[in-house]
Amino acid sequence: MKDLKANGIVTCGGGTYGSVNMEGIVNVMDAVTCDTFTLQGVGKIKGDVQAGSIKIAGTCKIEGGLKAEKIDAYGLLSLTGSLAGDQVEIDGALDVAGEINADRFSLLMAHGSEAREILGQSCSVKKGKGSVWASILKARRHEFVCQNIECDDIYLEHCSVQRVNGQRVAIGPKCKIGSLEYTESYTAHDSAKVETIRKRGEQA
Repeated sequence: MKDLKANGIVTCGGGTYGSVNMEGIVNVMDAVTCDTFTLQGVGKIKGDVQAGSIKIAGTCKIEGGLKAEKIDAYGLLSLTGSLAGDQVEIDGALDVAGEINADRFSLLMAHGSEAREILGQSCSVKKGKGSVWASILKARRHEFVCQNIECDDIYLEHCSVQRVNGQRVAIGPKCKIGSLEYTESYTAHDSAKVETIRKRGEQA
């Protein structure tokens, strides 16, 4: 199977590849399917991306969805569709117009981020330090905004979430939660604001 290598300021087509390796400023004009996907720099893909593993250092905008077994991104990852993966680790900022479906999801947030929904086994959102990527992003509060989070294990910092549903839930500092349901355990930082809390199995 052929590989795709792009270096510099490049526009290229999509397709099916063994490996995709891009450095510089790269525009991909169609969907990509590959075993490994690596980007260092600025990338824009006009279509879905499906890969075994993905590594990003820089900014990557995907006009579509992203699916991979393992996703490791440092910088900005932006999707107009949904994100799916077994293990997803983001250090920087994340914009997902659709849902995130991941067994293990981790976001160390360097700038305001958002997604419609997170589903999976574990979810961790922590506030990191600001980075050089913040200068190229639209101004917004340093928080993660989401409508719904449903995972077994949940830890959140600096989040604004309408609904949280989990077995073991820990709400860290500077969170604003609408409704929260849990099965086994629940803790909250003094600065967190949770409107309603319900332990499943108990009468309202």
